Amino acid sequence: MEAGLLARSGVQVRPVQPWDEGAEQRFVRGLSPASRLRRFHIGIRELSPRLLHAMTHVDQHSHVALVAEQVNDTQTTIVADARYVLLDDEPRAAEFAIAVADDWQGIGLGRELLQRLMYHARERGLEALVGDVLEDNDRMIALVRSLGGRVTWHPGDARLKQARLPL
Repeated sequence: MEAGLLARSGVQVRPVQPWDEGAEQRFVRGLSPASRLRRFHIGIRELSPRLLHAMTHVDQHSHVALVAEQVNDTQTTIVADARYVLLDDEPRAAEFAIAVADDWQGIGLGRELLQRLMYHARERGLEALVGDVLEDNDRMIALVRSLGGRVTWHPGDARLKQARLPL
């Protein structure tokens, strides 16, 4: 999704802010059960207060988080969330995660957000983004591969694959 397409669709991308708690919770609640499972790897309906706080009170250094929001005359709605968190055991890498609202999937929004995360991480001196992906999440696996990443079986969980994007 190019910048022009973002503008034409009324979508803007910006860093997550603490005041996004309500909008972030509405975003997660609005995801289909399958989309929530692909993002969180467990069946949740909404974010716990603790997780909601952690996802919206980020330092934009060790935890970088972006939202894509649709803006119209009456309201602003989060339609995608993308983030990375620095890894303790691999200092030059970060774990990434992306979720896109069901009605917004398949138009390039996930690709745009992942590319922005990759650019940001590269500028911060990181060498890789890594993520756990459910083994049947074909769209994410294809996206990672199309961006030059590799996907292997997760060493500790047969339900998962491990995606690695070199920067």
